[in-house]
Amino acid sequence: MRFIFRIFIVVTFLVSVVSCNSSLLTSELPFSGTVANEDVMGKWSRSCALCHVSGVADAPLVGDSDEWERRLAREKQLL
Repeated sequence: MRFIFRIFIVVTFLVSVVSCNSSLLTSELPFSGTVANEDVMGKWSRSCALCHVSGVADAPLVGDSDEWERRLAREKQLL
């Protein structure tokens, strides 16, 4: 039950972020308006969420914007 609650929190956070920043709404993201695509979010909850909700395997946590920005900047340098 705690895992389902964590998934709910993460999905709510993602929908909130997208709805607050219209520049994030592109065809590359699994969102249409402010509603997450159920198929993509189902896959996310069965795979990505396992690490990004709990921080397993040094995965950046959902909501830790400083860590995500640091990693995204590093990835841009590698490109």
